[in-house]
Order: sequence, then C-alpha cells, then structure tokens
Amino acid sequence: MKSVFAIGAKIEHQGLTGTISFISDQYLTMCIKPLDGSMIGPVCVCIYHWDWDSIIVLTSHHTR
Repeated sequence: MKSVFAIGAKIEHQGLTGTISFISDQYLTMCIKPLDGSMIGPVCVCIYHWDWDSIIVLTSHHTR
C-alpha cells in the first residue's frame, strides 16, 4: 500500500493535531507533543492504515 501522507505533514485525527513522524504500510505515527528539555521523548500516537481515511491533512509538508 502506497501512503499519500508525508513525514512532516501536519494532520488532525480524532480531535488531536500533530505532525507525521513515521510512515509504514501498516501504520503511521503522529507526534502530538514534540520533544522538549523536560521530556525523555516525544509523545506520539499510532494510527493504523484502516483508519487513515479519517485523517485530515492540515499542511502537506514540513516548512522551515
């Protein structure tokens, strides 16, 4: 299965907003809280491929 999503895209899913950080054929991860100085790692949510049709793409790619 080819993903239509891109790493760095800002998305919304089930009321949460975040950035795609990983994509595979089976799932993608959306980071809802990036790493900061007080955390061990970022907070990310796994979204399985059967639920991708409920994702709203807010920006198609990461802008710097």
